[in-house]
Amino acid sequence: MLEQISLMKTADWPDYHAKMAHLQIRMGELQRTCRERGIPVLILFEGYEASGKGTMINKMIQPLDPRGFQVFTMEKESEEEKRHAYLWRYWNKLPAKGQIHIFDRSWYQGVRSGRISTEQVRHLEKQFTEDGMVVLKFFLAITEKEQKKRLKKLEKSKSTKWRVEKKDWEENENYTDVLRQYDSILLQTDTDNAPWTVVETMDKKYGIYKIMNTIVNCL
Repeated sequence: MLEQISLMKTADWPDYHAKMAHLQIRMGELQRTCRERGIPVLILFEGYEASGKGTMINKMIQPLDPRGFQVFTMEKESEEEKRHAYLWRYWNKLPAKGQIHIFDRSWYQGVRSGRISTEQVRHLEKQFTEDGMVVLKFFLAITEKEQKKRLKKLEKSKSTKWRVEKKDWEENENYTDVLRQYDSILLQTDTDNAPWTVVETMDKKYGIYKIMNTIVNCL
C-alpha cells in the first residue's frame, strides 16, 4: 500500500483557496448534522514522526464548533492507564452520540509493539461501526529524506527541540523497516467499514485538503 504511493503530490491549483473554503463550510454543516442525528465520529491519525499530524489536526478542526469535538494525544500512557488493560484508555475516550473525537496516535501503536493484534483491531473497529460510529483512519506519509530534514529543523529551534526524541531518529535510520511494518499493518486493517486513507504530506496544503475532502465525502 505505502510502497506504491507517490508522495510528491502538491496542491498547486489556482482554485485551491476556493476549494478549501467550500470544505470548511461543509465540515461545519456536517458536524451539525451528525450532532442532530446522534452520529458519533472517531478520527484516527497515524504516520511517520514529523509527518505533520499536529499541524493537520489543528487545521482540520478550525471550522468545527469547539463544543462538539475533542482532541486526544495518545502517544504516551499515564501511570493510571498503565495499571489497566491496554485498550482501557481508548474505551474511555470514545465519542458519545453526536460528538467528534480525534486521536493523535491510537491502538495501532499497540499493534506495532505487539500488545494487540491486527485481528483484535479489526474486531474492535467492527464493533464500533456496527454500533453506528463513523471511523476515519488517516496515515500521514513523507519520504525518508523529508523526515530527516524536518527533524533537523525541529532540533535547531529552541522552542521545538524538545519535541525530537531518540526514537524519532531511530525511525528515520530504520525508515525502510518501519515502512514495511506500517505497510503490513495497514493492509491487514484496511476494511470496508473502517478503511485507511494514506495522506501525502510532503506538501502540507495538499495534505490538509485531502484529509478534509475525505471527511466531507465520508460524512
